[in-house]
Amino acid sequence: MIHLVHLKINFQPSQYNDKLRCHVSTNKIATKTAALQVCWIIQQSPHITHLHLDQLSVSNLKEMELLALTLHGLLWLQEIRLFIRSDKDVWQRGFYKIFFALPVLVTVCKLGGEPPLNWTYYWHETDLLNYELKDSEGESELDTEDDEESGRSRQKTSDDRKSVEAVQENKQVIEEKDQELVIPEVFSRDEPLSQLQMFQAWDMNLLTMEEVLSVFYHCPNVVSLRVPLVSAIGEDLDILARTISERCPHLWWLSSRQSDATLFTAVMKAMPDYEQLKEHQSRKERLLRRCGSYQACFC
Repeated sequence: MIHLVHLKINFQPSQYNDKLRCHVSTNKIATKTAALQVCWIIQQSPHITHLHLDQLSVSNLKEMELLALTLHGLLWLQEIRLFIRSDKDVWQRGFYKIFFALPVLVTVCKLGGEPPLNWTYYWHETDLLNYELKDSEGESELDTEDDEESGRSRQKTSDDRKSVEAVQENKQVIEEKDQELVIPEVFSRDEPLSQLQMFQAWDMNLLTMEEVLSVFYHCPNVVSLRVPLVSAIGEDLDILARTISERCPHLWWLSSRQSDATLFTAVMKAMPDYEQLKEHQSRKERLLRRCGSYQACFC
């Protein structure tokens, strides 16, 4: 796939479809290996320039490190939109590694994460067996003169039992593979993302103050910024706000996805006054026209 330049995958599973008789149980297993599979696909496509992975399930930090290592190999990558489904600590620690593994040509970076999917909304693998066993019991009460039809039904039930057993075996294999996965040390970029113009990151509240600051040190030419959720308060919050204002001098679009707009407000206050920028057109005035604090979905 050496000629592939645009890759977009949505990993959101579908609900049980009775007509198609397609159960989500197999998809649930697939999500356990989705990160490994997509990394393999990306590694076969070194010329990707636009990458969009939505609802990608990541089980642990090792898989996040593998993803970061894989992204580092995309030397021509210009746009990345990544939405991860994982535990909060896995996502935030992994986000830091991914950000500093991105190649320097990236112009658009949207990184988001949410908790793992609530699988109680979907059918479990045992439901497949129960569903078919119920069908089998109902069929036994019907007229059994058609031996051929009954034979096919019994065979189908037997096959479904085997499918459920295979699912359980796959689970065990996947867990063993997780333990065996060895990831080389992830490269950490030293130079800033000088081409980056649009940056959206969700939660950073598990990162240290030093780590959060280091992220914005690498965004000198950002024009559009969605302010992340951070744990900084008091003096640390003021330092972070000033850092964003000083290190991102080209900002003209500022937004916040969380209801707590503390950092958003602090950044606005840290922007230079209109009089100081009168000759160059006030960034603050432009921000006031473009900014907003709102709940927004990942896009």
